[in-house]
Amino acid sequence: MASKLFTPLKVGNVQLAHRIAMAPLTRFRAEDDHVHSAMAKEYYEQRGSVAGSLIITEATFISKKASGYPNVPGIWSKEQIESWKRITEGVSERGSHLYLQLWALGRVANPKVKEAESSGDVVSASAVPEKEGAPVPRELSDDEIREYIQDYATAAKNAIEAGFAGVELHGANGYLIDQFLQDTSNKRTDKWGGSIENRARFAIEVTKAVVDAVGSKKVGIRLSPFSTFQGMGMSDPIPQFTLQKGLPLAEYNRSTFYAAKKREGYVDYPFSQEFAREKKL
Repeated sequence: MASKLFTPLKVGNVQLAHRIAMAPLTRFRAEDDHVHSAMAKEYYEQRGSVAGSLIITEATFISKKASGYPNVPGIWSKEQIESWKRITEGVSERGSHLYLQLWALGRVANPKVKEAESSGDVVSASAVPEKEGAPVPRELSDDEIREYIQDYATAAKNAIEAGFAGVELHGANGYLIDQFLQDTSNKRTDKWGGSIENRARFAIEVTKAVVDAVGSKKVGIRLSPFSTFQGMGMSDPIPQFTLQKGLPLAEYNRSTFYAAKKREGYVDYPFSQEFAREKKL
């Protein structure tokens, strides 16, 4: 039987020539103001050189307050949108397609970077640090949660303006959406926590807002139910991540859905010492 790997597939509004997609990979190649560089244009054009390919970009900050790492691209300013537009045009000329991964760090943001960039406090679903000795985040208020939801929607609109075929919500690996989903980091007792449905509320509301902003065929979400990276790892993630109950995203999402399978072990490479010294990390 012939493999389907190199047969066409339609994802949302995008017609692909094959079924191999490039996953998001953080590169730290943006300028200090989170505007992407000429190197990034060359990088993505190379990876889109086979027509009909789908590339999901590196995670990109939805707003200034969602940031907290150096040299990661953003999508909230005019200059950032224009820098991405040059990249999407180059990839489109090669017949391939880009989805922008939308990112908010939450409690794993670097406080030194946030202070240097005046991007606000380190925040999360609850005042629970990633690990012992890590900064204790400030619990988000209801109004702040709603501001973040709107930031995701605005970022999605900006991505489409920049020429992206769609967006992927980064709901995995211990970042802000995941911090609301998992009971290791969400200790709230209001409507944003305390039960399976309430812990899922933020992810669902973000998805709804983004779908309303750009359409259901242009939205995907990435989840990592079994990952223990960055302080995650529920004792039993299955009830929380069962789509029919704990995370009913199928009602809102028609483009892509990705949830990593359980795996053993995780290798995380630290910043190079030269990079860390330069950025005072």
